[in-house]
Amino acid sequence: MNSWILPVIVALLTPLFAYLGIARRLSGRIVTSEAAQLWAESAALRMEYKQRAVECEAQIRQLRGEIQTCTARNTALRRENRELRNELKS
Repeated sequence: MNSWILPVIVALLTPLFAYLGIARRLSGRIVTSEAAQLWAESAALRMEYKQRAVECEAQIRQLRGEIQTCTARNTALRRENRELRNELKS
């Protein structure tokens, strides 16, 4: 009666160990061509977004400089306006 238990256990565990061995060997790999294509497209999108972020940061720095220039010019014009008003009052 015990002679059939061992072959049954081996028959049940063999596919499990085979699956685990293949899963470990293939983990982290892209197997299908569709998955590889999607991976390449996502990598291209990441690079595009990274480049766009760099461009936006450069534009932000430029615009901040322009704001600073405009603020200084506005301050100077306010001062000049105040001086002209005081001149007209006197």
